Amino acid sequence: MKKILKKIISAIYHDFISPHFLVVVFVLTFFLSYHFLSDYNGVLPILLSIIVTCAFSFIFDKYL
Repeated sequence: MKKILKKIISAIYHDFISPHFLVVVFVLTFFLSYHFLSDYNGVLPILLSIIVTCAFSFIFDKYL
């Protein structure tokens, strides 16, 4: 029963939640870092957003 439930939760996560969650993480990280790092080059907030999004993707794929 636990394995079936974990499969269902994993399928729901990978199909629906993961893409939307990662887009939200990317956008929030970009806007927060752009606000605080606006004095620097515009590439730094984008790079930071990509790194944070990849880290969240790796963490959630590893544990789900």
